[in-house]
Amino acid sequence: NGQGQPDTATGGLGGLVLVGHQAGGHVYALDLELAPAVGVRLVGDFQTGFAETAALEWDAASDRLLIWHGDGRNDLEVARLASTLQGNTRALDSEVTYDLPGGANHEGLAVMDASFCVSGNRGLWLTTDDGGNNALYLFASFPCP
Repeated sequence: NGQGQPDTATGGLGGLVLVGHQAGGHVYALDLELAPAVGVRLVGDFQTGFAETAALEWDAASDRLLIWHGDGRNDLEVARLASTLQGNTRALDSEVTYDLPGGANHEGLAVMDASFCVSGNRGLWLTTDDGGNNALYLFASFPCP
């Protein structure tokens, strides 16, 4: 949460929702209330390693959050669901960043579960919003944990 402590959903959804913001790169943890009233509790606001976040993917096999930073940079940040205080802002604990090829503005991300590792690699799918015929990319060079 915003104080660096573990938090549990209480709003009825059964889990917390993570949302990455394109402007500023923050990841927001939200607890959603469903019925009888719809509401949102902000659990925490966490800075990532970049100023733009395009997509999030939870990797249950490694218990890590994969954060895609597109905008032509094309970096994949791997973070734990833990944070440290940096000034007045909490930042996710980033473990490693992979610089992936290409200068297109890749926006969508999907990663195969680690149980599908082949020769030490697993599939990484990216989508781009370049408006052309190359809307779907596949890279098989993301290392297994």
